[in-house]
Amino acid sequence: MRLMRIRSPLALLAIVLGCGLGCAMCEDDDLGRLRPKLEFDPPALAYGPRAIGVGHLLTTRALSRGSADLQIVGVRLDPPDQPFVVNAYPDFLKVGATGEVVVTFSPGARGQYSADAVFTINVDTDNEVRLPLTGEVGPPRIEVLPPGLDFGRVNQDVGRTLPLRITNVGGDWLDVTGLSFASSTDEFSALDATSTIDHDLAPGDYWTQLVKYAPLDLGADQNTLRIVSNAENGPTTDVPLTALANLSPVAFAFEINSHLSELSVDPDVELTLSSEGTYDPEGEQPLSLYWQIIEKPPGANVVLPANERDTPQTHIAPKLVGDYRVRLLATDPGGAQGHADVVIHAIRDLVVRLRWETAAGALCTTQSAEHCEELQRTDIAEWQRICCGQTDLDLHLVRPDGDVGDYYGTCPDRACSACAPQATCGCPTGQGDCSAFVNYCGCLVEGDARCAACRSDGDDCAYPNRRPDWGLASDPLDDPRLDVDDVRGQGPEIISLNGPVDGNYKVYVHFCNDRIGEPSDATVEVFVKGVLRWTAGPQRLDVSLHQDLWLAAILTKTGENWNATLPQAVTQAPDGLCTMQ
Repeated sequence: MRLMRIRSPLALLAIVLGCGLGCAMCEDDDLGRLRPKLEFDPPALAYGPRAIGVGHLLTTRALSRGSADLQIVGVRLDPPDQPFVVNAYPDFLKVGATGEVVVTFSPGARGQYSADAVFTINVDTDNEVRLPLTGEVGPPRIEVLPPGLDFGRVNQDVGRTLPLRITNVGGDWLDVTGLSFASSTDEFSALDATSTIDHDLAPGDYWTQLVKYAPLDLGADQNTLRIVSNAENGPTTDVPLTALANLSPVAFAFEINSHLSELSVDPDVELTLSSEGTYDPEGEQPLSLYWQIIEKPPGANVVLPANERDTPQTHIAPKLVGDYRVRLLATDPGGAQGHADVVIHAIRDLVVRLRWETAAGALCTTQSAEHCEELQRTDIAEWQRICCGQTDLDLHLVRPDGDVGDYYGTCPDRACSACAPQATCGCPTGQGDCSAFVNYCGCLVEGDARCAACRSDGDDCAYPNRRPDWGLASDPLDDPRLDVDDVRGQGPEIISLNGPVDGNYKVYVHFCNDRIGEPSDATVEVFVKGVLRWTAGPQRLDVSLHQDLWLAAILTKTGENWNATLPQAVTQAPDGLCTMQ
């Protein structure tokens, strides 16, 4: 290395002064770099299409990126007449800190808008930082997706519903004021739409319109849904609609002898139901047939023969009075279904029906239905102890000049000494206890051969004497019968009678069993040849020392005429009315 020799003192002084000056300049430059700096992220706010008269808010982050703390000492809008407002900004940020800037765009008319939000910061020069702002208010524009609806092949019995999404893709409010179809139609419908439809959609908003197709005729269907609005891209927007019908089979069902689809019959008569004439309008084969009972009275346990569910004919014997509805379903290979019903009114000359419900104030009413449903599944004993529906009310029909509680009439002597002669009636021959005989004399077991051989002719038709022999001896057609007995619940209980003789028939209701202190409100209905003629009640019945007995009705038959009085009399029941002994 060569060393420079300084020969002159003046030169040496110049070098020293030069170094000193250079160092001073370096210090001034370092101090100049300690200054605040403001940046924005994002660096501009663009509002895009917006609606008139609504404030639209956007935010950006103010960033302190300098070497000194940042102060924002003021903000202005350039130009000042634009519809932008700086709602919030930080007035101080340390080095590296950030803060939120909030700006609202509130246009009052359509057009293009732009301005700068000018922020003044704490530096002597270049102390203004600009945030560009742009906004647009354009006309409303409509977009409908999908642009057309193809329903495909649709079964007549169910139809098909498809959605349309209607969106405002413009910059002002879109007013949809009408929906209509280009041609008159019953096949296509706009659900929940009326002729005065009014939907106001801000830019970007949408609503979904449901369109349904339900075919009525053979072949393809076409139409156009027309949407009326104030959109710039058309005052009307047309949506083409296409579909192909699959019509349901035309089903016929009727009783084969009368050719009627609604008829009244005795409940003991067996009916043959036919599907003859059922066809498919498009000629599709084969058709699948299915019979089912869709309505029947409470307590009825009738079912259709299992091997006749999918055959052209089926059979039914109602057995119990009341209304039945049997439905035939016919299904084509495409799955479209048609149906036809046979309505059967199973009637007898006289029908008395009892219903009851828990009276207000009963202790069991404090139990929730949900709690009782759970107990019925998990703890039967507790359910029976605390939940409503535990009372047993009994219906009684007493023949003219008869006595309530006479279950046996001239039934053979039940004394044990008389057991042997009554063996055919079910009395155990040679045994000392003849109590079992009562079961058969009272005909408790429906269908038991011994009931037909030895039936009571007692005056009172009730649960211990369900089918007494009235009228002609051993002729079941003129006998009453307890069709339905409900021992725990709210009914119904039903007694019916054919061929009644003239006289006064009495209808009683007995509060037989009170398991949990559950008073009940009872109602009795009287039908003559299937027509409701009289209603008695509701009558409150409760347990007492001799349990309530309500004389609900006295029915008087004279020739073909019936009359009734409704005494609404509640008395004490005679002892033993609720037993068979």
